Amino acid sequence: MNLAETNAFLTWLCQYDQLISNASASVEIWQASLNTATPAEAKQAVFDHYRINEKFQASPAGLRKRVLTLRTTSEAKHSAIEAKRPIRNHPNSFRSRNPEIWDQLVEEGRQARRDDLEKRGLLK
Repeated sequence: MNLAETNAFLTWLCQYDQLISNASASVEIWQASLNTATPAEAKQAVFDHYRINEKFQASPAGLRKRVLTLRTTSEAKHSAIEAKRPIRNHPNSFRSRNPEIWDQLVEEGRQARRDDLEKRGLLK
C-alpha cells in the first residue's frame, strides 16, 4: 500500500477502534509495516484479528504477520490444487511391465491386511 492507501485504511480502522491514532506519524509507521500488503489483504487481516482478539487493538506488526499468513495460506491452497494432477507412471515401472502380476500382488496384500484385521478383532 502506498501512503494514501494507508491513510484511507487507517481512517477506516479508526472508525472501529478509536484507540488507534490517525496522526501523520502513525500513518507512516503503519505504511512501513504494510507496504507490501494490498488494501484488501490489510482489511482481511483486520477482520481476522478482531474475530480472534476482540479485546486487543490491532498493531502494525501484528497485521503484517497476518497478511503474510494470509498470503502463505492462499499460495498453499493454489499449489495443493495444482498438485492434484494425475500421476503418470514411468513406462519401465514394474506395474507397467507386469500388470497381471501387479494386480495379483495387490489382491494378495489386500487379503493379507483383511486377514490381519480379522485376526485382531478389528474387522468382522
